[in-house]
Amino acid sequence: MTQGKRAVAGWSRRDFLKTAGVAAATLAFPEVIISCGTSGSTATATIPKPRKGASIRLLQWTSFVKPADAEFKRQAAEWGAANGVTVAIETVTGDQLQPKTAAAVEAGAGPDIIQMQYGWPQTDYFQQAGVSNFPTTWDELTAAAAKLKTTGKPISQTDGHAYGDSLTMWNPVLWGFGGKEVNADGKTVAINSKETREAIKWAKGAVQAGLVVHPEWLDPDNNQAYHADRVSGTLNGASIYIREKIEFHKYTDVTNNAPMPSGPKGTFAMNLIFNHAVMKWSPDAETARAMLLALMEKDQYQKWTLIASGYNAGPFEALHNDPVFASDPKLKAFQEVVAPGKWPGWPALPSKKTAQAQTQFIVADMFAKSLANGGTGDMEAAISAAETSLKAIFERP
Repeated sequence: MTQGKRAVAGWSRRDFLKTAGVAAATLAFPEVIISCGTSGSTATATIPKPRKGASIRLLQWTSFVKPADAEFKRQAAEWGAANGVTVAIETVTGDQLQPKTAAAVEAGAGPDIIQMQYGWPQTDYFQQAGVSNFPTTWDELTAAAAKLKTTGKPISQTDGHAYGDSLTMWNPVLWGFGGKEVNADGKTVAINSKETREAIKWAKGAVQAGLVVHPEWLDPDNNQAYHADRVSGTLNGASIYIREKIEFHKYTDVTNNAPMPSGPKGTFAMNLIFNHAVMKWSPDAETARAMLLALMEKDQYQKWTLIASGYNAGPFEALHNDPVFASDPKLKAFQEVVAPGKWPGWPALPSKKTAQAQTQFIVADMFAKSLANGGTGDMEAAISAAETSLKAIFERP
């Protein structure tokens, strides 16, 4: 399985700006100045100019590909030196980013720019278990999990509060069977449905067959389990393969990736969409915007994606055919994952409420409660609890 932590490259520039703008504005309320680049709807645009002597603070998450983080900092420092601007990049874990953002918004002061957010199989173990190809459907995954459990190297997945890996697993399972948290109107909670029950029944059957779930795992834990040779497959971004390829060199040849399996209602993935927002309290908003636009120039941006080695990709169609994805056939799935990609709360548009449901891990908790004790947890109680939590968010005035 694979789920890249990447922006949606298959959307048009206009659609991406519209959707990213909604996500950023609702996450940080009116304190955000949307700063995703110039719109393609006009022939010309006013390009902000940096102020010499300005100081810019930027807060973003620490990714799992350290060379990419280093390249971002290098480019920011290079731009700052060329324009007489002092640039400071602060990085925190993904779990820390939201509370730090919320605290800054509450105080009305803080960084000038804040980053917002709207499987790897080990082929030798698959072959030993008699699984020639990675499953293309969830039912095939159940069968494969049963075979791989006998090898002592199970397919393993978090169903805990991992902001990346848990959400990008269980939301696509829900969608693949036709379930959803809320209707497209963003108001009517729809989790209590036949389709949700079918999704959970599949998950319970998969766990009982051999899929191993870990409610205690956070995002680094499945990476560590894979590198330690404790699992045969897991859902993750490209970082597992990248670290094997450039650092560990133990399982590079037998590590591969594949898109998410399909359910009865189709193939889905949950893309983690990140963007940078210039905050209204910034005394140098124009300078901050100028820096972001410079870093998003295609030539500059692709220097970063090349070093990220497929872990990140550009949000616009112009960046969809990034050469990095042609550099290694094992990265192909990370280019293909965009087309079926959705966002938290789909089919509702991104909003403050969909973000709240996401950060409360309501879908993941529903699955975790159902999958407790070897897949024998109380499904009806789990659905009822999820429905209550979602109604408290979406159906309040």
